[in-house]
Amino acid sequence: MTEEGQCFTAVISRTPSSNLGVDVTYRSWTGDGVFITKVFEDGLVADWNSKNDPFKHICAGDFIFQVNSVSGDTVAMIKELKFKTELTIHIRKRCGQEIPPMTPPPKAPEAARETARNRVVKPQLEAILSEMNAISDEELAGLICVAMERRPWLLPSVLGNNGDA
Repeated sequence: MTEEGQCFTAVISRTPSSNLGVDVTYRSWTGDGVFITKVFEDGLVADWNSKNDPFKHICAGDFIFQVNSVSGDTVAMIKELKFKTELTIHIRKRCGQEIPPMTPPPKAPEAARETARNRVVKPQLEAILSEMNAISDEELAGLICVAMERRPWLLPSVLGNNGDA
């Protein structure tokens, strides 16, 4: 697992017609940066990930806090990402992200699994949880970003530390 707030810098060169291959969200709750909600299989970010150490992979849920010399202005950061050919992207990994997943986590003791099975969950939540288990991590990260955007008052409960990302 990464330590909270682990940061790195990605330097990416592009042509005007090339695509970074990411989706981001930058609504009011994101603060002074943008969250990556999806990394596509094609694009400059996917190329970056294929050529760099897994600890420096750019993933859904990561937070971009500076692009080139621009920080604190999400609109200006997005413009840098869209239009500049030389990009120096400063990224903070999402908390608790496993990079890379080397081995599956150990199985819980039988008693813990039994307790989890006996937990009472509303039927509609069971259906939602079942669907969530079927989607990719990137899709789930995007869903979480949208949920936090729509319910910003939950930010401190989710992120802790008074909502500091």
